[in-house]
Amino acid sequence: MYILQITITDKSPTDPKSNTNNITIIVIDVNDNAPMFEEQLYGFDLQGSETAGHQIGTVHCTDRDTQANAQETYRLASASSDLLLFSLGMLNGSLSLAMPVSSRSANEITLMVVCMDMGTPSMSGSTTVTIAVNE
Repeated sequence: MYILQITITDKSPTDPKSNTNNITIIVIDVNDNAPMFEEQLYGFDLQGSETAGHQIGTVHCTDRDTQANAQETYRLASASSDLLLFSLGMLNGSLSLAMPVSSRSANEITLMVVCMDMGTPSMSGSTTVTIAVNE
């Protein structure tokens, strides 16, 4: 927000009059910056014996816009059945185990996480999360 003070003075040589007024200028943010993750690749370790609800780690993105254009939500976007094994905090990027992974044969799980802002139109960024499953 900016306040511009304008003073107007007439050119009367004998009794000049003036008036001062303030004009408030509010700059509205345009959603011109996509959210960016702090890291392009996140790596977490997970014991295969962990139970549902175990917090694995947190991903975090930032947006250089302001107001609603800078409010972010997170979601998992992988196209595999591995999505069912995890939950992601929509507002805080906290990655948790939704169900045990002990029956899995893979030693590593790769997920894609998307961060979207609330601007119109919405913009997004993504990152890769690799989870090493240790038995």
